[in-house]
Amino acid sequence: MTRDIAGVRPALLSEESYLILNGLRSFRHFFRHAYSAPIEYAQLLINLNKARRLYPALEQDVSYFLQQLEGESFENLKNDK
Repeated sequence: MTRDIAGVRPALLSEESYLILNGLRSFRHFFRHAYSAPIEYAQLLINLNKARRLYPALEQDVSYFLQQLEGESFENLKNDK
């Protein structure tokens, strides 16, 4: 989802959003499989801050993605005439 696919779709995620999501995914994987391991408060705070940074980045990514799709649709309509 971080790469443009020419003629199909633009990238959805920025590199920043991808890296944050990947970090949160790895924490989730650990958390789900480490039933007896204690969760460190500091690690929870790190992931909370990642999630807080992710929200505005995702909003921006999705907005840019939709703008690109709308622009491509408009260009396709112009070219079909």
